[in-house]
Amino acid sequence: SLTHSLTQRQAETERETQRDLEV
Repeated sequence: SLTHSLTQRQAETERETQRDLEV
């Protein structure tokens, strides 16, 4: 459960970072 939550959060953070790079 905890690992899944961490992975999901990391994926979201990575997506946000990619978006920032795109802009």
